[in-house]
Amino acid sequence: MKQLFEKAFRLILWDWSTILIFELLYKFFLVLVAPYYELLLEQALKVAGLNYLTVQNMTQLFTHPVAIVYLLLLFLLFLLYVYVEITAIIIYCQHGISRSKIGPLKLMAQAVRKAVIIMWPRNVLLMLFVAVIIPLTGFSLSAGPLIIVKVPGFILDYIHGKTFLNIFYKGIIFFC
Repeated sequence: MKQLFEKAFRLILWDWSTILIFELLYKFFLVLVAPYYELLLEQALKVAGLNYLTVQNMTQLFTHPVAIVYLLLLFLLFLLYVYVEITAIIIYCQHGISRSKIGPLKLMAQAVRKAVIIMWPRNVLLMLFVAVIIPLTGFSLSAGPLIIVKVPGFILDYIHGKTFLNIFYKGIIFFC
């Protein structure tokens, strides 16, 4: 068992700087696109005639045809985000097995190309299977788009009004 663990450890960390840089770039990309995820959700609420979502008004959101389209698009974008990261990790490990180097940008490009294939209509059952299986595998989404920390608007207005606080706030977000 110890040998298996050591072999897996060497496989994963054989070129740790590539996976570290990829993950940093990928999380930074999330910081850039997260407002669009939020915008899609806000649009879904708006077209359903809702200002906020509660358990009581959830059926109103999920029965409005245009809101369903927005939510479906949001779900597909989220799946694509998760698939790209999983695909990148698999590609990285494949390169680890063969001990061939791959740069973080090339890793990103290959992962996006291969993950997009999963999103083709003919693969809808595979998409649904992976969407159900991911939470069951324990694959951590704690740093992904599902976790949105909301700072009250009046505090954000104050932060954005002060240059130092605005830079500090964005630095913390980037660091996280």
